[in-house]
Amino acid sequence: MIEWRKYQKNDRSIKSHVPHLVTNGIGVVMAFHASNLGHGYAWYKCTSDRGYDQLVDMPVVTHYAVINLPGEEEA
Repeated sequence: MIEWRKYQKNDRSIKSHVPHLVTNGIGVVMAFHASNLGHGYAWYKCTSDRGYDQLVDMPVVTHYAVINLPGEEEA
């Protein structure tokens, strides 16, 4: 089962540059939480041609979840 956590923009406990699932309650994408000088912390998604460097195309990310496959432990 996916354990969704409420996203709070100023929460610094979210691991940076680690894949997460993010949602706005309508769609879900895989993204990384990272700092950007122009945007502060934001979610970035994968693009096949440039890697993880595009902001997630969601007006507001409301929840996120750590990707934990069976047999893996969250560190």
